[in-house]
Amino acid sequence: MKSSFSSTLRVIAVALIGFASLTVLGGCAMGAYPTMSQVATVPVAPPASPAVTPALLEVLNPTTNMLYVSNATASAVYVFVMASNTVVATIPIGVQFHLPVEPGEMAVNAVTNTIYVINNDGSISVIDGSKNVVSATITVGPAVRIAVNAVTNKIYVSTGVITRRPGDHGANNNFLVLDGATNKVIGGLALSPSCIGLAVDAQTNTIYATTNLSVEIIDGTTNSDMASIASGNGDLVDVAVDQTTHNAYVVQAGFDSVSNQVFVINGPTFAKTGTIALASASNRVAVNPQTHAVYVTAATSLAIIDGTTNTIVDTVSFVDAVGFGNGPTDVAVNTLTGLVYVTGGSDVAIITPATYGTKDVSVVP
Repeated sequence: MKSSFSSTLRVIAVALIGFASLTVLGGCAMGAYPTMSQVATVPVAPPASPAVTPALLEVLNPTTNMLYVSNATASAVYVFVMASNTVVATIPIGVQFHLPVEPGEMAVNAVTNTIYVINNDGSISVIDGSKNVVSATITVGPAVRIAVNAVTNKIYVSTGVITRRPGDHGANNNFLVLDGATNKVIGGLALSPSCIGLAVDAQTNTIYATTNLSVEIIDGTTNSDMASIASGNGDLVDVAVDQTTHNAYVVQAGFDSVSNQVFVINGPTFAKTGTIALASASNRVAVNPQTHAVYVTAATSLAIIDGTTNTIVDTVSFVDAVGFGNGPTDVAVNTLTGLVYVTGGSDVAIITPATYGTKDVSVVP
């Protein structure tokens, strides 16, 4: 595929568990991005059962330059300094009924330096980023995704299908609103038939929530559903917002090639303005509002989309990546440095965009 971009990507894979290191692949770095040239090795104690592939998810705070990686199999969250590619702390999540609590999805409030972690026991761990300790625990029942508006200090939680939840506002709702100042549920909505992916446009105070059938666009001031955009065939598994253009990018995963796509929603008009076909079923999406690049993970690859033209301009392959398990599990972008962080297996791959060319780059030993 030809494009106006002409170079390649540089990839550093950083082992989060164990002591493996992966080689940097070459490329010409664009001036807007820092060049990563070292091979980094990050020693972190492996989980109790090394044969079990860790389930890693991530969130980053560009203000403090910290990346947080949850490991369900180790019942811990790793604190990763992005400037030095080192893990500086391991935060234990705890034990419930003599069983380790498994952390999963996370969100961060960069203003208050607070990290929120969904756990498999129906709780949310609140981590104080200045001390790297769990400062509070919120009970909400089983949850799926979490997002934060740092401007309003509101937390949004999706809980899948509509079920009975703890508390007055949580009853029969699957979209929950929490106050970050009190850690209390203060509102909610029942989105049919489910509520999965979440993304927040902080400037417009708009929340995008995906269901199996549609994208629901919610007013953060009134907690009311302003618009609904039907999805067609395929599940809407994730959504991300460009905080500059206010466009939302929704990942649809289906059982055929037609259903595997990203569609674009124009934030000011709530209209579907574009569709980008994907080579395979994908699962996670992240956006850089500085460059308008959109990153979408699939089973064995990362697609890079130019958000100004809605075209795929490059693909990074993880087929032969040592330590990357069954492929990418999450993606995040540091908006200050332009670096892209992809978790998979026991590793984090750090990708330095040069220019989004057409050459595929594999992470190799």
